[in-house]
Amino acid sequence: MNWINLILCCLISAGGFIAATYEVFANKFELPASNSFKRNGRATLMGGFVIFSIPIISAFINPWWTIFIVFFAGWLLSQIFISILKSYAQIVSLLLMFVGVILLIINFL
Repeated sequence: MNWINLILCCLISAGGFIAATYEVFANKFELPASNSFKRNGRATLMGGFVIFSIPIISAFINPWWTIFIVFFAGWLLSQIFISILKSYAQIVSLLLMFVGVILLIINFL
């Protein structure tokens, strides 16, 4: 098992969870949300795609049971990031997804 790939998958999953669920936290805690993070926005849809695709990718590059680790760790990290970073979590989610995917590809090369 490659620990670097597992950590990258967890961080990418966290970015996806932030993007997909930020609107709920923004409404609850009265935080600003850009249009991309509102209902059916670009970032929200991309986050939903990442939430379901990264655990499957993790199963191909790591043992099958890492699906559960990636899913749970991504959700937990997203909750921590949103509570600490507040409205800056929007930027962090996009960075986590884009930079994480690039690093994952570089790690394969």
